[in-house]
Amino acid sequence: MSETNKHILVKVDPPLVTPREFASTLMRDCKLPSFAYYTLPPNSACWWATFSNVESKIRKQYEAETFHSLGVDDFLYASAVRQRVGIVGLAVGEGMGEIEIIKRVLNDLAPSGGVDYFAMDMSPPLLLVHLNLLRNIFADEIQAGRLNLAILLGNIKDLEAPLQKACREFESRGIAFLPDGMPLLVTCFGNVLGNESEADQEVSFIQGVQQFFADRCLVCMAGVSVIRETADTYDPAWIEFLMEPLRYLMEMGLLVSEFPEGQTTEDKDAEFCISQESQECETPLICVRSNYTGSHDNRSEVHEFYYSLRHNLKMPAEGLRLKKQSKLLLYAVRKYDIEGLARAIESLGGEVRRPDRFQVIQTAEEIREYAVIAASRDR
Repeated sequence: MSETNKHILVKVDPPLVTPREFASTLMRDCKLPSFAYYTLPPNSACWWATFSNVESKIRKQYEAETFHSLGVDDFLYASAVRQRVGIVGLAVGEGMGEIEIIKRVLNDLAPSGGVDYFAMDMSPPLLLVHLNLLRNIFADEIQAGRLNLAILLGNIKDLEAPLQKACREFESRGIAFLPDGMPLLVTCFGNVLGNESEADQEVSFIQGVQQFFADRCLVCMAGVSVIRETADTYDPAWIEFLMEPLRYLMEMGLLVSEFPEGQTTEDKDAEFCISQESQECETPLICVRSNYTGSHDNRSEVHEFYYSLRHNLKMPAEGLRLKKQSKLLLYAVRKYDIEGLARAIESLGGEVRRPDRFQVIQTAEEIREYAVIAASRDR
């Protein structure tokens, strides 16, 4: 996709992982990476944008409020050179929270000030939604050069190459993008850090960001789900979301169900189709809950969603086959004790700012709590 405005850089094609690679990973490892749900089928990413619309509206206000209540704004402005600051949004999705923060920053700074904003995600559809929102909301600021945008497809675990590409491209246009010395806010909202299966990875992620931007005044804002006293439940819409990528791979012919001789999909329920009735009784999808305590008493509660195959499953293109009742790990959600997470991040050095309240998020039949913490570090 090309962009004619010199203050906007867009690189969202091609997809980083192909459907065949996702199918192969599923068959070999019996699990899907979490980003498959936002990357693989366009219908799933767009479906998620619709499903999460209510949640995003609730979250974005809370995320913008914590930008002020945690003192992130004062920290950035105190070090701002020429009244410009940088914002790096990682795994932004629709990026509603980042948009609210950009609004606040542009409103707070002098008319001669502005923002360099770099946004990255693995989902082309969600990035394009984010881009269109930015262009519509900040048309005047972009035109005046108060807001430079770089929207790139990429994995948050490999930040260097996309960021360098953006800086070089803007330099060729005569614009110094995220120059040395510019104070920087890095965001990672929506419990992205809690959607990884590796223990303590959220601490190593913050550490990696701090090391990558070692020469700057830096603050990282992370939004995570919180452990609640009441056991969390999941509504039917969440179950449907988990099934979408699997159905997509089957529709493409990459995955094929094997039925006993003489039986067809009309005789039995098709694989990956879960009716409302089956959710209320015996279901092939289960949630396994466990507790984990990492470094510095970083306590988390892990919810893992497994699907038990009702039929043999094969991938003809690679000669792979899984037997009936094989368990597939579709998704993992990690919820945190905020004090433990804050202590673990504090061990890296710098200051961790805790929120004075959590945000209750209620959608359909699901209730959960959400918190944003900020880790700041001077040069």
